[in-house]
Amino acid sequence: IGVILVGIFSNMITISFSFVNYKLFVFNDSDGSWLIQYLKSFVTYFFTGLFGVFVLWVCIEKISLNIYFSQAIVLIVSIPVMFLLHKKFTFN
Repeated sequence: IGVILVGIFSNMITISFSFVNYKLFVFNDSDGSWLIQYLKSFVTYFFTGLFGVFVLWVCIEKISLNIYFSQAIVLIVSIPVMFLLHKKFTFN
């Protein structure tokens, strides 16, 4: 259970750091409700994570791709998807 708590804590720190960077440097958004946008960023990362796990599962189990190549595909696809979700949902 200690590993799970560390994983949850580290993800919360990572999401918080990413949120501040997206808000201030990527979208230059000093307006808007920080709390609402912060909570929306958790929703965005949750669905992006589910999407990544699904794509990884399809690549490995259904298409029989190498795990490393599959992870590369997930990264290449997830980054623009995450950017669009932040642009259209989190910071909109």
